[in-house]
Amino acid sequence: MPSLPSILKLPWSQGTFPVTLPRQVYLVGGSVRDLLLGRRPLDLDLAIAGNPRTFALRLAAHTGGRLVPLGKPGLMLYRIVSGSQIIDVSAVAGRSISEDLQRRDFTINAIAIDLAGGDIIDLCNGRADLAAGRVRMVSRSAFEQDPIRLIRAFRMAAVLRFEVTPETTAAVRDQAILITKPAGERIRDELLKILETGHAAEAITQMADCGLLSAMLPEFVALRNERPGQKPRCDRFQHTLKAFSAIETLLADPRPVIPCDIDPVVWTLASVPAAILKFAILLHELVRPSADRNNLRRFQRAPVDSDAVKTICARFKMSNRQTHYVDFIARKHRWPLLLFEAHRRKRLSDRAVSRFFIMGAEKTPDLLIHAVADAAGGTCEIGDQEKTFAGFAQGLLRRYFTEFLPRKNSPPLLTGRDLIDLLGLQPAPFFKSLLTRVEADRLAGRLQTKDEAIRRVKKMLQRRPTALR
Repeated sequence: MPSLPSILKLPWSQGTFPVTLPRQVYLVGGSVRDLLLGRRPLDLDLAIAGNPRTFALRLAAHTGGRLVPLGKPGLMLYRIVSGSQIIDVSAVAGRSISEDLQRRDFTINAIAIDLAGGDIIDLCNGRADLAAGRVRMVSRSAFEQDPIRLIRAFRMAAVLRFEVTPETTAAVRDQAILITKPAGERIRDELLKILETGHAAEAITQMADCGLLSAMLPEFVALRNERPGQKPRCDRFQHTLKAFSAIETLLADPRPVIPCDIDPVVWTLASVPAAILKFAILLHELVRPSADRNNLRRFQRAPVDSDAVKTICARFKMSNRQTHYVDFIARKHRWPLLLFEAHRRKRLSDRAVSRFFIMGAEKTPDLLIHAVADAAGGTCEIGDQEKTFAGFAQGLLRRYFTEFLPRKNSPPLLTGRDLIDLLGLQPAPFFKSLLTRVEADRLAGRLQTKDEAIRRVKKMLQRRPTALR
């Protein structure tokens, strides 16, 4: 436990609390929890038995911070922003600090320090739970007061590497339906904080076991006990959980997929939005292709039902960038598996690989990491060949980094001006089609020189002149 002087010095370089403390000012919540865990809290939460605005104004003036009022009348919070330091000042909830603490969510957040005398107030045995690594609710009514706490229990467990107690899990199971009440952006924020950790798989599995995941994502109900094949391993819901666990393992150690000799200047794992990729794999089984999966060409051109993914992203108020990423990964997630099937049948062409790279663009590594995790989760397209597929995916990535990207970053063989000057063509809309085909052949390694590209254009004009024009 840090000493009181170190607590008082924490946010201010001069070493003392900058204003005279009124009676009954308490450091509360996550600030105390982090201090007891030996961590430096990023933010400080102060509760005052009195007028929080008056104290916040004095504190802001002495620290040179900016005062930002938040909330609504009767539930106001005054935030002081001073550099990277944030201090939140609010009134004690209820008639006393004891009543305030008993209204909080979890025991490890229901500890206060009286800044006037340095006494620790721990009515809910939060210090014992901190020592034991437990997330325990203060009371069952905590979830009724704010249902977002249903997810927060697992978020705290994932971040702190704690266990959610059985009685807390049971209460979550009984009240899971309450998660439909909070605003979508609040759910999104808690979920992404879980996904940002390296221990999200355990939290997601526990949320699934107690019914919270399906309450939060009712679209998952349709995945339970749905088997497109005869193998029990193909249960879509269980497959999703296994694939999620696999992608978290790969993101921690991508060597089974990413060639170890890739120049970090070209690509690093840090470029992958890990939390959003994990979110994508949670939703990937909700997308269904509307064409025969065994026919690669038909699958590439077929529309897919991705409405569920877009609906969920809209419900959670995901940004346009996040929605596009999740939707792209979910819609395209089977393409690498179908390339593998063509490879096994010795029917995989350079053009098909190049088309995949062009489609994937900078998301190609993300898509292949997703596909390897999907295979490790027991997808029917792969059967028992997960390791073979991982080697195939690694080979694709090597080609992407060492062959495709250098070609892509080099100038095109032909431009619209070349079509006019060298072939005597008049500018027309079909130029785009011609140049796109030539570029695709260049990226596939089928064309090396400008002369080869010109001959290719002449053949296209001879074979389908009306279609191109």
